[in-house]
Amino acid sequence: LKFYDEFSGTDLVRKVESLANNRRVSESQRNFLKLFGIAKSVSPVSLKARVLEEPILKFKNASSDISDGSWNLRGVKFDSPATMASFGVIDFTSSGGGLGRGTKFLSNILNSCRSHGIHLPF
Repeated sequence: LKFYDEFSGTDLVRKVESLANNRRVSESQRNFLKLFGIAKSVSPVSLKARVLEEPILKFKNASSDISDGSWNLRGVKFDSPATMASFGVIDFTSSGGGLGRGTKFLSNILNSCRSHGIHLPF
């Protein structure tokens, strides 16, 4: 993650510079933007930034570190799980009177909630 954070900024600055050099903004568009105090600039804003430490998520039975920009939450339970008192779902994916893809998707979501200790109404 740190590698991508460090080098994505340079690419973004180059992209902004190329957009700023685009002459497609018409005079009427410039006048409209001026009403809101917005003006086109050909140079990017320079500011100081810092890279923050990666957060560590703590759970009831484990902690989870960042790996490739995400947390692996398999097998962890929330320390204070919420209760989902009720919910509703409309599945527009069914065809021919059978169960649709949405049913499998919802089943996966509910199984994931249960595995993390979230209390469901059934």
